[in-house]
Amino acid sequence: TETTGSSKKLRVLLIPFFASSHIGPFTELAVSLATARPQAVEATIAVTPATVPFVRSLLQPHENGSGIPVKVATYPFPAVDGLPKGVENLGAAAQADAWRIDVAALSDTLMRPVQETLIRAQSPDALVTDVHFMWNAGVCDELGVPCVTFNVIGAFSTIAMRHLLGRVSNGEPEASGMAFLWVVRTDKWSPPERWHERVGGRGMVATAWAPQRAILGHRAVGAFVTHCGWNSVLETVAAGVPVLTWPIVFEQFITERLLTQVLGIGERLWPDG
Repeated sequence: TETTGSSKKLRVLLIPFFASSHIGPFTELAVSLATARPQAVEATIAVTPATVPFVRSLLQPHENGSGIPVKVATYPFPAVDGLPKGVENLGAAAQADAWRIDVAALSDTLMRPVQETLIRAQSPDALVTDVHFMWNAGVCDELGVPCVTFNVIGAFSTIAMRHLLGRVSNGEPEASGMAFLWVVRTDKWSPPERWHERVGGRGMVATAWAPQRAILGHRAVGAFVTHCGWNSVLETVAAGVPVLTWPIVFEQFITERLLTQVLGIGERLWPDG
């Protein structure tokens, strides 16, 4: 941003998750931000002390006559039960201890205080944070600072739910005249006035965990669209309900083949995919 007679650099702070596969891309992004407009942008990547050598090794090839274009800030890695001191990322953790890194990263109690202190001390103009550290968006809201979060899982499910809630608010399930079951959190949606009275016995709203086994066993259910999670598959088979498969990750694709090619009780939702 430019001011009268001088220019002030836009200071961007980046906080990656504790894994090389996250730290590397965040470092490259920091370099891209800093080198695209070196007179206008100052990028700082924040990591825990034990990770600094790795970050500096990534930055070294980008060193120029003015030095390395990205600053490195540190914040303390909290003490975690069962995790040796100095083990602060997945690459340094023994296989049996890797889960402790994940637990620490997702802990509002352990991680939020040190990262919030970092953000307030750095006082950036913008923050890029990994998706694990969801509380940082709230910290930025308090400070009036823009915050960008990268989620490799994608935002489709969140956007789809918001779209569906909008359709409910517009009265579409009611106007359809069809029987329906809607699972919704009451803190995210409130029904229109006298909505429950109008839908009567043809509409059911579940505000907690839906009784999936009971639903699958109901004679009105003709098929089940599933991501092929193993628990859901077992419940579906036990209920004798055919499935439409929609695998997303991990072993779900193998389970899909079991259902469609071996047991012959399912069809792929996307036959050409």
